[in-house]
Amino acid sequence: MGRKTLSYNILSVCKQINEYKKLIKAASVHELHKYDVILCTCATSASPRLTTGANISQIIIDEGGMCMEPECLVPLVSFKDAQQVVLIGDHKQLQPIVFNTVAKNLGLGKSLFERYKDRALMLDEQYRMVRVEQKDHADC
Repeated sequence: MGRKTLSYNILSVCKQINEYKKLIKAASVHELHKYDVILCTCATSASPRLTTGANISQIIIDEGGMCMEPECLVPLVSFKDAQQVVLIGDHKQLQPIVFNTVAKNLGLGKSLFERYKDRALMLDEQYRMVRVEQKDHADC
């Protein structure tokens, strides 16, 4: 096999790989249009497959008190047309974990949830735990 043939084969394979990647991306984008709910991490929300394939109207960030502010901004910047943003969590319970002192001093230890806590609607009732009344042993 000559050098020209080998170069042609490599270019041909590279072209086929690129075409395959385009088909996979197009299929992913097409598939994402079918779903009402898409779960992902904040970082993954910037994926081109999501930004071109998903019609996001609401962003819900769970454990928003623990996410660093830049982390929470990723989906907000990726989906500027979202009509509603919901941050779920407890800013007093879990804060962002930042080991670097300089980064912490620059504000990365404060979450977006904490920054907007005074302007947010806060729930004052615990919905996670169901209240169970104690029964007599004879009734069991």
